[in-house]
Amino acid sequence: MSESAAVLAGVASQQQADRALAYLRANDWSSHGSLDVSPATPNQVISPVYEPLPSGFEAAARLSGDDPGELGFDTGLQLIRQFWDWILGQDPGSTFWEKASEDGTPPLAQFESLAHGWASSPTVTLTSDVLGVTPTSAGFATYSVIPHPAGPSWAQGSVPTPQGSIGVSWKSHTGSFGMSITAPAGTTGAAAVPTFGRQVRVTVDGHLAWDAGTSAGYGAHTDGTFVYVEGLGAGSHSVTSTYVSAAAAAVTVAAAPVTLDGAPGGLDHVAVTVTGIAPGTLDGALTVSAPAGWTAEPASVPVSPHSDGRVASASADFYVQVPSDAGSGQYPLTFTFSGDGTTASASASVQVSLYSFSDGTTDGYQATVTLTSGSQTLTTTVPVPANAWTPVDVDVSSWAYRDDITGISVSYAAVGSTTPWSMQFQIDDVGWS
Repeated sequence: MSESAAVLAGVASQQQADRALAYLRANDWSSHGSLDVSPATPNQVISPVYEPLPSGFEAAARLSGDDPGELGFDTGLQLIRQFWDWILGQDPGSTFWEKASEDGTPPLAQFESLAHGWASSPTVTLTSDVLGVTPTSAGFATYSVIPHPAGPSWAQGSVPTPQGSIGVSWKSHTGSFGMSITAPAGTTGAAAVPTFGRQVRVTVDGHLAWDAGTSAGYGAHTDGTFVYVEGLGAGSHSVTSTYVSAAAAAVTVAAAPVTLDGAPGGLDHVAVTVTGIAPGTLDGALTVSAPAGWTAEPASVPVSPHSDGRVASASADFYVQVPSDAGSGQYPLTFTFSGDGTTASASASVQVSLYSFSDGTTDGYQATVTLTSGSQTLTTTVPVPANAWTPVDVDVSSWAYRDDITGISVSYAAVGSTTPWSMQFQIDDVGWS
């Protein structure tokens, strides 16, 4: 949640915001939304769960900032659909939960609620960021309408203010974007229309305000993502943009989860989303690459989201079979979209852990220390308890080569197994007495 809060508070630069949100997408997103703790986090203090409060901040953060193609904005809508749609599809089907377990079920206990007030953040986000209405001074005396349409083709709503309601509706068409605003007396507004990365021609109430890079009135200006107009008084206004250049094809690929816990012979699921923009349909194929000897199905999935110059997305499910003889370690997966002259990839990995040193779920462990003196060696193997800092002593009192030691090597193993094990251990000190 701290990453999203930094973005919303304006503490992070756009580059830092992009990195922070990319980190959350890569590490915290899983089957039903964004977990508050990545399953891959070492030494977790709390178990990973889905919580609507931090997820709400993240969705709002994804619908902020600059993104000319609006591909990043669409991830905010994807998160809302993924998490809140899941909750509404479960019993009772009409309320938002306080949290959800990693498997998507409610962790019912003494203090868990299935109708939780702070779980309703999308009602705010959809109003202020998708419809786009926010106050810019006390009591909505001044306001702005900056919609983030991304994929949706229309939105409408009414926002109450002390002066009366502000009504807004917008429609995103193949070649244009139109917005209607009705504001009460005593208010002054500003509005913005998205460019989707294109040159646009903007009119306000039928009067030219912006023409493909040139301001023609209403204080029109652009940041590349939007064209802004100002000075909208009380009454009804129409703000319309027409695209005068074609949308350039662009695409991103995201996998969730990106770190999977695997077991020999087990089956893992990865949901992969392609998000892009193209003049027409974003035609292509999504393929998976897995390590040699692994089975990943399907090998290829046709993907054809209908864009017509707006953001479009499509998802596919992949299943990865871990070989029964897989050793401990991290195995890479790559998901690649190719089509319409664009290519993008996402990476994931399966972590196979045959033994858990933290809870000692084996017959035990042992450390082996080998001392070298020229061509002579002295090897000592000692048992090591699970989850403990352990001194390993080597008695060299009777070894004739103890005064000329040229090398020390340390290895670690689970007792009674020859299966490869990729583990990490730390040597804090080497001493002599």
